[in-house]
Amino acid sequence: MSMSSGDGRLLWVNDAFCVLLGRTWAEVIGRPIADFTDPTDVIVAERIRNQLLTGETTRGECELRHLRPNGSTILARLSMSVVAESDTAEPPIVLGQVLDITDFKIVNDGLGHAAGEEFLVEAGHRLRQCVRPTDTVARMGGDEFVMVCEVDHIDLVTPLCERVAAALARPYDLDGKSLQMSASIGVVVGDDVHEPAELLRDADVAMYRSKADDRGRATVFTARLRAEAVERLEQEADLRVALREGQLEVHYQPVICCADASVYGAEALARWRHPDRGLLMPGDFLPAAERSSLIVDVGTAVLHAACRQLATWQQAGLDLRVSINISPRQLLDRGVVDTVLSACDQAGARPAGLVLELTENALIEALGIAGARLRRLRDAGVGVALDDFGTGYSSLQYLRDLPVDMVKDDRTFVRGLGHEDDGALAEAIVGLGDALDLTTVAEGVETYTQLRRLRAMGYGYGYGYGYGYGYGYMQGYLLGRPAPAAQLDLTPRW
Repeated sequence: MSMSSGDGRLLWVNDAFCVLLGRTWAEVIGRPIADFTDPTDVIVAERIRNQLLTGETTRGECELRHLRPNGSTILARLSMSVVAESDTAEPPIVLGQVLDITDFKIVNDGLGHAAGEEFLVEAGHRLRQCVRPTDTVARMGGDEFVMVCEVDHIDLVTPLCERVAAALARPYDLDGKSLQMSASIGVVVGDDVHEPAELLRDADVAMYRSKADDRGRATVFTARLRAEAVERLEQEADLRVALREGQLEVHYQPVICCADASVYGAEALARWRHPDRGLLMPGDFLPAAERSSLIVDVGTAVLHAACRQLATWQQAGLDLRVSINISPRQLLDRGVVDTVLSACDQAGARPAGLVLELTENALIEALGIAGARLRRLRDAGVGVALDDFGTGYSSLQYLRDLPVDMVKDDRTFVRGLGHEDDGALAEAIVGLGDALDLTTVAEGVETYTQLRRLRAMGYGYGYGYGYGYGYGYMQGYLLGRPAPAAQLDLTPRW
């Protein structure tokens, strides 16, 4: 299920929709549904959407193909309707229900609709044979069935699922041809206190998870999964309050010039000063923000705070750079360039002091539109750093074609420098940075052994735009822990 704006941008999707597309919430929210639809099917879906928005119809259906990241296609039946309040001026929202009909489509196209109907009738008979006369079997639509069964003990659920899977896997004789099918089974165990709609919702989510993992198996929706889902919703609600009440803080970790040990910049890192749980690290709340559109709000809050701090340092005559992490969702936002430059302007900060950090995977996800936006920011003076370099796709193509000024070694490479033979990758990245005129930053420096080996292999003699000119850089707990700006030590480290 999904909710989209009038122009087709996804505003909300449920877990089952994400599983169907093989993508995370953060990958789809804010993007047009057309981005995940076969181009030849987009026109049909958009025609129905326009008919809904103009009032020509109240409900529309079509079959279309959704695209998954691995290149496979999911054939789906899309049902759309408009949700809008008649007494408000709010723009309409289009509610979409998507049903995977890929198995079903093969039978219809290959043998005809009569054979498809025969297959459904036979599947229904087999399901009835797996349960007692007092149990209920119903077809929900397409090739989806629902079974409602009373069990005396939860241990009986597994044998029931095995009977169902085995029954549906037996060959089907359709129009003289033998076909093999498999079923994805989602199971929810409830009692009298559960609402029917709640049980159907949970079973549907479990079924889509089964379909994504391995067709032919059963996935049980447990109380733990439900609790985790509720916890995610509660955390998102708390995070909205945190944004509204200014509970987010920004701490800064110094970036040190290897040549003269001076502080040439700092990375801005988000913290949440939770009223009950104390100071929370990014890992405690950023995943929840990534699953929703809140990551944009969090990123914007950090951006504005970092720009204000940058302006303070610039006004004090300090030539420091401030880097912030930017998510794929932020980069995909149409207004990202204006947002960044406006934040600098409002704070009175020169854009040349700002550096945007993106992970390799984030850059790849937004690669189709990232280049033009990053170039506009680069033209305004904003630097671009590739974070966690060496852990993602590591394509030299985008290092050459995109306006990347800096590569930041992943900390796993630096961690191994305490051992005699573990510096090859870090040294290779230094050489790559020199060859491409990129500034190189080593992250996660925690021991003097790592510091000595990094300097010996060439850190301190890099080139590029980044934090400065003609130097390489390091950051890590040995050189300075993240702290509020007022507590940041700006003195040389050696």
